[in-house]
Amino acid sequence: MQAASTARLPSSQRANSDLRCNPHVHAIFLDGLYAPDRDGKGFMFHLAPAPTQEDVEAIVERASKRILRFLQRRGVITLVTAPGDGRARSARGGQGGQSVPSPRGTTVRSP
Repeated sequence: MQAASTARLPSSQRANSDLRCNPHVHAIFLDGLYAPDRDGKGFMFHLAPAPTQEDVEAIVERASKRILRFLQRRGVITLVTAPGDGRARSARGGQGGQSVPSPRGTTVRSP
């Protein structure tokens, strides 16, 4: 589509509800785009296709890896490999020496 455009409505906020400094952005994006209609005098909205299950799984996998790397760099977690398993798992410090199951079959362990 030529000359197509999308729309967004961003709003920056500098504080949270108790007036602590917490700069962040709220945004609304359209799930599609506007393109000229057939006669060229106006615009027509074209809905974007919904993501497939594979698209969602790819996004979750990428986000999981990035979050784990971030937390590891910050020293919040340590990635360990379970005996007999080649997959890395996360272990983080917690309270009371408890083991708690977490998503994807990992165990979050505290000392």
